[in-house]
Amino acid sequence: MNDIEVDLFYYRDLLQREREKPLHDIQSYFNLITSGTTFSFARLSNNDKTAALLNELKRYGFVANDTNLAYFRVLFGIPLYKEDVPYKPIMWKKNGQLLRYFIQYLFSSEMMWFYAKILVPLMFVNKRYTPINLAQSDIKRLENSSDYCRLKAILENFNT
Repeated sequence: MNDIEVDLFYYRDLLQREREKPLHDIQSYFNLITSGTTFSFARLSNNDKTAALLNELKRYGFVANDTNLAYFRVLFGIPLYKEDVPYKPIMWKKNGQLLRYFIQYLFSSEMMWFYAKILVPLMFVNKRYTPINLAQSDIKRLENSSDYCRLKAILENFNT
């Protein structure tokens, strides 16, 4: 084994051990994937649509136009490269119910707890650059939002 293969094995093993930790330790996993790596051990599938999803979110004003694709992919568990460190939170420009819907749509209900409580405040800021804490679900406010149908269409297109 050469040095690169040893490093690759080490980081894959470390990432797997971090993923298996209890949910309350998810912040250490976030720190691991945002600390930066020098090589890719997280392969994107051929039908990766995260760039298209981000572009649509930018186009319709859900996230800031300067949102970096590498930072957005952290949401999906893709580690940052060294050149993308330090991690910069994503600015969510719409209301919190839309962000809750966005997260709930993308991730299983079992994952929602730690996304809402732990990862969203680390990954998203509002227009004042304050970390976002998701409010309780309010279906009426969500459905009354003028942007609800647009976000729903973007997400449905992402999942096809």
